[in-house]
Amino acid sequence: MDIQTAGEIETILPEQAADFVAEMLGELAALSRQAGLERSSDLIKSAIPLLALESERHQSGSS
Repeated sequence: MDIQTAGEIETILPEQAADFVAEMLGELAALSRQAGLERSSDLIKSAIPLLALESERHQSGSS
């Protein structure tokens, strides 16, 4: 598994940020579930749709 810390992540464009964070949250939710942290996993996963809305809003605002 290739693990990156926040300091190692290259600069990303604002329009890519929400997608990137959603992907990272998806991975964190999966790891939480594997560790038996069901509530944490569910809470993390619930934030992903909000990021999708934020991404859509940003993309429609920049078009």
